Amino acid sequence: MKRWRKYTSLLLMLLSLTLLAGCGSSGKKWSDTDEIDDYGTVTRNGEHTIVCVCHDQKTIYLYYNDEEHKLFDTAMLPMDEINDEDWSLNRISFRDFTGDNNSDLQVYLYHSDMTESQIWWAWVEGKGYVYQPDDSQFYHSIVVRDPDDYDTAYDYGMYKGIWFSDSDSQSNDTYIEFDWDGYWKYYVAGEIVDEGSLRYEPEGDYVYVDSVQDSAIDGAQVELEGDRLYVTNLGSFTSLVSGNDSENSAFDGNSELHQRAVSEFEGTWYYDNDSSAETYIIFDADGNWSYYQRASGDAEGTEMDCGIICYSVDEVSTYYAESVMYDDTSYRVYDLDKDILVWNDEYTYCRMK
Repeated sequence: MKRWRKYTSLLLMLLSLTLLAGCGSSGKKWSDTDEIDDYGTVTRNGEHTIVCVCHDQKTIYLYYNDEEHKLFDTAMLPMDEINDEDWSLNRISFRDFTGDNNSDLQVYLYHSDMTESQIWWAWVEGKGYVYQPDDSQFYHSIVVRDPDDYDTAYDYGMYKGIWFSDSDSQSNDTYIEFDWDGYWKYYVAGEIVDEGSLRYEPEGDYVYVDSVQDSAIDGAQVELEGDRLYVTNLGSFTSLVSGNDSENSAFDGNSELHQRAVSEFEGTWYYDNDSSAETYIIFDADGNWSYYQRASGDAEGTEMDCGIICYSVDEVSTYYAESVMYDDTSYRVYDLDKDILVWNDEYTYCRMK
């Protein structure tokens, strides 16, 4: 009888350990061999937590960025939509897409066939990250320029920014976006309808549009005149950003909208007027900015994002910090006072002398 009780106790103990191993979002624990894909700050109910991001073929893992590296949260990848295993996690965003002041999750997967998948989860109280199939895209074609064909002598940065079609000035639903290297995406009603890269031809000193879809836009000529961009077959466009030259009129401020020259933002801005805060932003005189995060004991911090600030075309004391590190990413900035600004609609930063 005693022997039976002994074996029964042992069996119950093993069963308990098995159940405990399956508890939590995934049962996975931090390993020293885990490769960190990215870092970021997650906002939950007003609290900010710095996390490091790892992944395997089925799950995105968020760990506390401290010495213990406990599991913070997970997001399950939609395996019925991913048809290959030869992919890498390209970048990640914790922006609040739903507007509830809690960080949601967006990841970009790069596939070996030169396509990209964009996957979104909304964070829901009591449920965690909930996959959003309607807002996700899979195996979307991206442009990869052959390095041998890249003209390093030509500066495509002059086109950087979002250019709105003058023929659609009421809704601003039609626009074309360029990055520093001349890659572009053309949007209609918020959807990408074409994309490609710019090509400079020294003979004649012309810049042309190359489209990956071989569309009617392919081969169109591009001309930049002041704050207007002209594209053959598409017409003229007006930019929120007209380069990064501090002498450009686009950076001189707008008295009617109570906007000041971006050179006046120059300096270091700390979250909540605290010089030891975990986040701070540095602006230079040309409107270029860098966003830093500091872990515990890290005095300098790590640059998490950077870009250039531009003006809102119709909002008082409002600007947009356009990211050059992450596609389709910008932060709304409100000029509250000479030394106080609101970043991304909710975080207050103060310039400290």
